[in-house]
Amino acid sequence: MKYINLFVFALCFFTACESESGFKNYESTQSFFSKEGVQTQKFSANSSAVIQFTTAKGNKVIFQPNAFVTMDNIPVNGLVDFEIKEITEVDEMILSNMPTMSEEGILESGGEFFVRASQNGKKLKLAPNKVMRIEVADVNIYQTMFMQVYNGKIKADNSVMWTLNKDPLNNITVQTSGKVPTDSSTFMAIMNSDSLNWVNIDKLASWPNITYTIKTGNTPDPKATMVFLHFTGRKSVVLYDEALSNKMIEGPATVIGLCLYDNKLYASFLPINMEDKGSSTLNFAITTEVEFKNRLRLLK
Repeated sequence: MKYINLFVFALCFFTACESESGFKNYESTQSFFSKEGVQTQKFSANSSAVIQFTTAKGNKVIFQPNAFVTMDNIPVNGLVDFEIKEITEVDEMILSNMPTMSEEGILESGGEFFVRASQNGKKLKLAPNKVMRIEVADVNIYQTMFMQVYNGKIKADNSVMWTLNKDPLNNITVQTSGKVPTDSSTFMAIMNSDSLNWVNIDKLASWPNITYTIKTGNTPDPKATMVFLHFTGRKSVVLYDEALSNKMIEGPATVIGLCLYDNKLYASFLPINMEDKGSSTLNFAITTEVEFKNRLRLLK
């Protein structure tokens, strides 16, 4: 009984310490994104019929019958397993380390989606001339106009670089539930993509670019520090580094600094007005995951 009581005491002590500090243990910044970012939704369906899933946010992912082949191009029959992530908000883009940067410049997103199909643990791909259809509900038609399909490639730092898919099978259309589009109409963006993994409904953000420099200031560990930029009024997030300083967008923005150091979370939130040849310096302070995520949710 004595040993059990000591165990219970120790458990309560460490739980209380975590509650008091508000901080969880993370092995790395990447583990922070893995645990705090958007989580995977799982589905299964028979590949011989039309497949349609409604995600947690009410978006629909649809496949035609017999839409899959193995990586060796062998047609697939039977049950297929799916993993899906949906990122539609600014805070999710930051917490999942999924910024909206392309080879051409900064993007505005109408929704980032990850879809993986497998059978018996082996990865599948779409068959030739088959597409994945994603219907994104309640979009802003003005933000969605002129959007195109982008494919995501994960970089060495585990962020993503988006590339425009110019194949005609890939396209975005917008539908409305009303007979005449009005401000009260419900709009839906429909994306057709000829590939799985990361796909994005995107358009290039406004030009021209300006040069703006951000300094990490009093961060406890410059090498472990990540700096995100959110451009106000846009679903645009950039993972900032000096190489991008001349590709910024003029106007209001928020700089978000993140650093995990000595089992503590350091953060900086700095509202700025970006002007050509301007600069800002971050001021980091210890915070908790709850406080950090609450601040991110305020970004619009």
